Amino acid sequence: RGRNLEKMNKNDRVTLPADVIPTHYSLELSPDLDPARLDFSCNMNVNCTVVNSVSEISLHSKEISISSVTFTPTGGAAISSLEITYRVKENVVKITFESALPAGDGILTVVYKGILNGDMAGFYKSSYTDANGNKKLMASTQFEALDARRAFPCWDEPAVKATFSVTMIVAVHLTALSNMPEKTCVHLASN
Repeated sequence: RGRNLEKMNKNDRVTLPADVIPTHYSLELSPDLDPARLDFSCNMNVNCTVVNSVSEISLHSKEISISSVTFTPTGGAAISSLEITYRVKENVVKITFESALPAGDGILTVVYKGILNGDMAGFYKSSYTDANGNKKLMASTQFEALDARRAFPCWDEPAVKATFSVTMIVAVHLTALSNMPEKTCVHLASN
């Protein structure tokens, strides 16, 4: 029994190519808690190193719809994506660029939307009861093994480590909390 389970896990796990390595993710998340929507949008910049020149990058991704991707090498011009292909069963998205990405450092920029699922995984919807007994919606995160890919396209593998910074854009009547110290709080003119 144990051997079959071990064999199944190895076969089901999709390990990404090591041609591009992330070092820092910068996420700008905008959740929409309207019960008719329950989704979020994100602008993500990933500082990464292209180890070997490639014309495509594969990332783990689940329940994410990508609208645009560019790669900007340090000191160079942006290279746009030519095609975005989803391998849904494997939770992988392949991004093909209009030209090869040169070896060296650069920034991968991804603009996308996702759903606030009810599965307590990734960026998900939850609820709580306020002091007056009213049920309220909230969005939470859970990034245990294989869950980060539901919040952002990423290298969702234990061996691939990177740092993060997250900016939350929420309506003025909502509160954003983090398990890390808040750096700044800015009230935008758009409320």
